[in-house]
Amino acid sequence: MKTVLLDTNFLLLPFERRIDVFEGVERLLEEPVQFVVLKECLDEARASRLFKSVEAMVAKKARVVSAGKGKPDDLILSWAKENGAVVCTADARLRIRLKKLGVPVILLKGESRLDFA
Repeated sequence: MKTVLLDTNFLLLPFERRIDVFEGVERLLEEPVQFVVLKECLDEARASRLFKSVEAMVAKKARVVSAGKGKPDDLILSWAKENGAVVCTADARLRIRLKKLGVPVILLKGESRLDFA
């Protein structure tokens, strides 16, 4: 089973763009997936008007884990590397940092297609 870590911006896609990121990732990876969201990313999403919807979606489809103290991007980097996770993010700077560490990245290409960076 592949572990997939979702960044805050990916948590908002189902509501902003009507994209089922969970189904899209499973289709792309063609294997069973365990979705993970860092508590710190969920906390970051609290600022969004969509937070209640995001929180309900995460409760149904992902496991929430705490990665400690620090900036969410730094926590994503360390957690993904330590746990061999694929990361879903739309953040260009984070993608570059992840690629330098050899962490696979899934991103949104175009309006609605998920693919590897």
